Amino acid sequence: MTEKDLLYIGNSGHRDTPSTLFAVNAGAEGDITPTEGEETSSGVLWSNLDAPSGNPSPLLHDGLLYTLTSRGGEFSCIDALTGEIIYREKVEKVAACWASPWIHEDKIYFIDEKGVTNVIKAGREFELLHQNRLDDKFWASVAVTKDAYLIKGLERLYCIGN
Repeated sequence: MTEKDLLYIGNSGHRDTPSTLFAVNAGAEGDITPTEGEETSSGVLWSNLDAPSGNPSPLLHDGLLYTLTSRGGEFSCIDALTGEIIYREKVEKVAACWASPWIHEDKIYFIDEKGVTNVIKAGREFELLHQNRLDDKFWASVAVTKDAYLIKGLERLYCIGN
């Protein structure tokens, strides 16, 4: 089994409810809910009932799952097959994040609602490479094309590329 044989499903939680994350075997059928006190089942490889995740979708790359909280700028790297949290780091000066991260050439990008794009090196060690700012508000995920990024701000539509 590889990480590509799994579906990663979770929720962002809210004030009194922690976020959750599950690695589910693709093709699992029937009631695969883990029994009380268990974290696995016939269809669930692993689960985390207090996951470091939020509204942005998790990002899978080279056996690692990257998650981003909606508030607080917490960025995490999880082993996609075991559910082990490799690191959980706070990225300073990050506003709320609603858009999902994306990857290009082993660099992970995510934009917060205040227009700051954070660039993090993919891999098992956390390294913030850059922070860049656009003067707008951002709530939508970035559209990635062959040679450009389309970023919808509240005021403008940005096209960054060749």
